[in-house]
Amino acid sequence: MRMLILCNNYGKKYDGIGAYASKVYCNLTNIVISAETNPKDKISRVFGLGMSIAVFKAAYVLLKQDIKKVVIEYPFIEWNPLICFAFAFLKIVSILTRAELISTIHEYDRVNRLRKLVVIHLTLISSKIIVTEDNNFKKLKRYNNNIYKIEIPSNIEFKKSGVNKLRNSFVFFGMVNRAKAFNEMLDAWDEFNNEELYSLVIVSASYLNDIQRHKNVTYAYNVEEEEVETIMLQSAFSILPIKPYIDEKNATFKTSCLAGCISIGVFCDEYKNLDFTVNMHNYDKLSFIKAFNKCTEFNSDALLDMQSKALHYGEDFKLDSVRSKILQIISQ
Repeated sequence: MRMLILCNNYGKKYDGIGAYASKVYCNLTNIVISAETNPKDKISRVFGLGMSIAVFKAAYVLLKQDIKKVVIEYPFIEWNPLICFAFAFLKIVSILTRAELISTIHEYDRVNRLRKLVVIHLTLISSKIIVTEDNNFKKLKRYNNNIYKIEIPSNIEFKKSGVNKLRNSFVFFGMVNRAKAFNEMLDAWDEFNNEELYSLVIVSASYLNDIQRHKNVTYAYNVEEEEVETIMLQSAFSILPIKPYIDEKNATFKTSCLAGCISIGVFCDEYKNLDFTVNMHNYDKLSFIKAFNKCTEFNSDALLDMQSKALHYGEDFKLDSVRSKILQIISQ
């Protein structure tokens, strides 16, 4: 099945949706139309035209080639409401060429009003909607009854499994942005690790300055997936300072589980009672320190049991099983 995939920053490590899309569709014969967009401020986000141009390019490709499925992975990093005109034009072209528009909506409930309107517009013009969160399923169903729920998979395909790790090893894996309590985490880490008995590896594609000044912290910048796998399989604990909380669409949590890591963070109501995590009440410095100290209190048997449970839980979020479900929905 040949498809046209629309997604910003396709395959880029600094964009979660771009990385996700490249994993899901990488082994298929597709046409991918993307724009590399990484605006640093709100003005650039609102007035950016990269993905609007990409949508018009997609419409042109539809007119020139025989493609029957167009998959849009949204949201884009840009917030420009003019994207609705591009989507409307793409819809007209899809009707003329008898191509089906299918949209995956990764965010709705927590985005700003401007982007909510764009999501609603995209939901109305698409023949099928795929969502990655129960809350979004309930809210978008009123605009399109042909809606499906999928799980977000792990963003690393582990070739091995890891339990019974070094108990003094911690890892942070992912982008560093305003959606992460990153600085609060590091401040708490320095106080907790005053005697430097524990190690923390920061694994990120975000460029960071002066990380090495923190106590026994190593910075693995933009490393290959094999090295990410090695680091996470060695780490007993994975710190996930995700605001406002870790929920079902968070791929890093699933990745941590598949690595056999005990995850630390503020969890949503559905996750906070999992018995293989360390749940925090909020992301202030004291809460981080309490969570780190709690990690030191587990004995070896408890650690092994929690890591095994995390690994078992993560099995449901392997990329192959999620990819199969997505392709089944698209092909229907």
